[in-house]
Amino acid sequence: MGNLFRAFFFKLKKDLTFRIALFIGIAMAVFTTLGFLLIDIIGWVESGESFKATFCSGNNLLVNTLNPAQNFGLVVPILLTVFTVAEYNNGIIRNKIIAGNSKTKIYFSILLSSLVFTFCLVTAYIGLCVGVSSIIGGFQVNGIIFSTSNIVTMISSLFNNLHTNGEFYLKLVVTGIFVYIFVTSMTVFFATLFRSMGPCIPIIIILLIFMSSATMIVQIFSLQNPDEAIAKIMVELSRWLNPLYGLDAFDIVKVGENESIYAIENMHFASHIGCNCIYIAAFTLGGWAIFRKRDVK
Repeated sequence: MGNLFRAFFFKLKKDLTFRIALFIGIAMAVFTTLGFLLIDIIGWVESGESFKATFCSGNNLLVNTLNPAQNFGLVVPILLTVFTVAEYNNGIIRNKIIAGNSKTKIYFSILLSSLVFTFCLVTAYIGLCVGVSSIIGGFQVNGIIFSTSNIVTMISSLFNNLHTNGEFYLKLVVTGIFVYIFVTSMTVFFATLFRSMGPCIPIIIILLIFMSSATMIVQIFSLQNPDEAIAKIMVELSRWLNPLYGLDAFDIVKVGENESIYAIENMHFASHIGCNCIYIAAFTLGGWAIFRKRDVK
């Protein structure tokens, strides 16, 4: 396993796909940050007051760049599919088997390598977005957030002036880590199943967009019908069936007589992590079983 992992790092240094992916990530990070800065500038011009970055702040960019169904997050599994499928098409995996490596070691080395690939790209993209926006607008731990992937959060922030706290961001980042592990295991599973980019990429994109859209629909329905039993059932099912739900489904907790904050309650945080762990285990074991049984040409 160690030799396979070292071979991966050697390949990664020279891999054209990874270099292109990094370039795309840096470019998208710049455009994303400039987009949020432009919103602040337009608001500043219209208000005539002194300039203050609200949208282009580190905390706001962190919330808006974590979702794998948006921005560069959607590009990562596509690039990972290209990277993984190339291992089959170029005969690299076949050579590893000929060299005496077991299929179990090879599959899990592919999975671990894919995780490194994913987190290198995601960390570079999110880190650059948060870093640059923090320089412009600071990182306001107790600031306001405007989640472009969640209409409910956007509306609530605009009209209710809801704030956040440090625990919220910590739980959100941990949830994001598990979500990207899920996305990676799912991508490797489909790449192993089809061994072709043709069906893999559309399936992954459709699934991620569907999960993100389902989150938005459930949130809007529950906001409009807060006391309906069906709304509560939909929310609870989403926590356990939708791996992306935890990145956008924020709780509103009252902390004072006239003050509320966005939070992720402990029970909900546990269900978000548990949901992703179930999917990670299912895709990992499923991909491993398929890889062991099928011949590698």
